[in-house]
Amino acid sequence: MAVSRIADIVSEHDTRLWRILRHHVKDARSQADYSIGKQLGVDETAAKRGHDYVSIFVDLDESRVIYATEGRGSKTVEQFKTDLCEHQGNPDNIQDVSCDMSPAFIKGITECFPKADITFDKFHVIKILNEAVDEVCRQEQKKQTAN
Repeated sequence: MAVSRIADIVSEHDTRLWRILRHHVKDARSQADYSIGKQLGVDETAAKRGHDYVSIFVDLDESRVIYATEGRGSKTVEQFKTDLCEHQGNPDNIQDVSCDMSPAFIKGITECFPKADITFDKFHVIKILNEAVDEVCRQEQKKQTAN
């Protein structure tokens, strides 16, 4: 539920609710321990219409989001690595990273997690295969209508 909607329901200003949320998130993150995970998932999503993106990093062993930040690409992977180290995580322990085929993510992962294998997520692989099949079908259709 949106914070502004909660503010309406409880008759409180949304800036106060955001302040409370930030306090509790900061407190919880200060106690976070990311030393366990060996498999990492990375993806970005549009935060708003347009080109505002949020990158999300997931500990796939524990099925939990461990880091989210504005932006996407290699810089966000570097930011995550820094945060991981600040929370008792060891970048050398990451053995596998699942991500889309973004060259920027691939660059960031190979630089920040050199021991990790990269696995491309199924959604993006299927999408590329479907696009290739569609292109072949269009070319075949053009050939048949030309004959």
